[in-house]
Formats: sequence, structure tokens, C-alpha cells
Amino acid sequence: MSFALDMYDKAKHHPAMEGFCCVLEGHPAKLPFPLSVPYICFGTEKIDSQYLLGDDEGVIETEVMTVKITVPDGFNGDYCRECAKCVTLALADLDDEKRIISISAGECSFDEHSYGYSLKLKFGLRAVRRIRG
Repeated sequence: MSFALDMYDKAKHHPAMEGFCCVLEGHPAKLPFPLSVPYICFGTEKIDSQYLLGDDEGVIETEVMTVKITVPDGFNGDYCRECAKCVTLALADLDDEKRIISISAGECSFDEHSYGYSLKLKFGLRAVRRIRG
């Protein structure tokens, strides 16, 4: 299971995420338009698998989790950034394995497709070893 899917499952039930609608990237369900609540979209941007020479124990996998936050029309970029702060703190709290090693935020800008402000967070994750099988 990808880290993004795991965090999505946990975030839906976190008290700080109440009032947000959590969705998975690529999910076939259509979002309502216009948006009525902030939407938090979990996805995976990159997964790399590498075999290390001389290491017969498994594969090293690295992953970058993305979280896109979109707020309804009528809310400004400041509100979008506040939502991002809330989501970041909640996800750090839910990271039981302490895999999150870096967080970066893209520019908060108006998204013409969803007709609201949006920004994308990228969570760099500690590599994990997958046993060959």
C-alpha cells in the first residue's frame, strides 16, 4: 500500500480534518461544482525502486506524496494557506512511522478549473526496504 493511500485512510478520521473532504487522486467520482468545502486530494508523484549492488535483501523504495488543497470560491489565498497548515500538522501527527522527512509547498494561486484557490504540498518520505519475494 502506498504511503499516500495509508495517510488518506487515516486523515479522513482525524479531528483536525473535520470540515474537509478528502479524496484520492485519480478517483473516478466527480467533485461537486461549485465546491462547498475545502478539498484535500492525496496522491503519489514519484516512486523509485533501486537494487543496491551486493545487497540481496531487497529493494530500496523512495516515494513523494502529494497533497493538493483547493478551497471554495469566496475564500482567499490566506484561507488556503491556513488549510495547508492544518493539513500539514494533522499529517505529521498521523505519521506513526515517522517517514515524512521534508515538506514543501507550491505557490498558492487561483485555479480556474475548480474556481478556487489551490496549492500543492509535497512530502518527501524516508526510503523503505521491500524484501524480495
